Amino acid sequence: MTASLAAHLALFAVFFKIGLFAVGGGLATLPFLYELAGTYPLQALSAADIPDMLATAQFVPGAMGLNLAGYIGTLVSIPAAYVAVFGMIAPQIAVMTLVIRMYDSFKANAVVRRVFLALAPAAAALLCAAGFRIWKLSLYDGEAARWFQFIKPLHALIFIAAFIVIRTARKVPLAALFASAGVLGIVLGL
Repeated sequence: MTASLAAHLALFAVFFKIGLFAVGGGLATLPFLYELAGTYPLQALSAADIPDMLATAQFVPGAMGLNLAGYIGTLVSIPAAYVAVFGMIAPQIAVMTLVIRMYDSFKANAVVRRVFLALAPAAAALLCAAGFRIWKLSLYDGEAARWFQFIKPLHALIFIAAFIVIRTARKVPLAALFASAGVLGIVLGL
């Protein structure tokens, strides 16, 4: 087996695992990506690159998890991007095919209902872990000398302003919100 084929199979296996266990959408893949950063076949991926990839994946149309898989796959090769995306969706295709075929036989089963109820907190925990990590990267200053200096004040101010605008305004064009936050970040030198 060639090294390229081995790398593509390993990449498929990595994203198959992520697709199988990252219940809750694209942000739920982040804990898995941080864990796998720098390991085979994702040696080119560093933990510092993940926030930039997340921003890129959010701007590109499509599902964020698939965008991340494709982006990371391109770090290996162009065909690897397709392998990573297929690895990400293969578990869902398999599971949904089984669920559709067996739906009538287990829709009233109490055990199945409990399993699906247990998945909701797991998905929430993965999303909270991803949100905390993004918060830590964007608002937290680990090199601060005193406890009250740990929060980056200008970053936090932009975050709070964007949060207030989103919560109070009826319809906010996201492109305008992102553009204004980006311009403000550039003007303030962030």
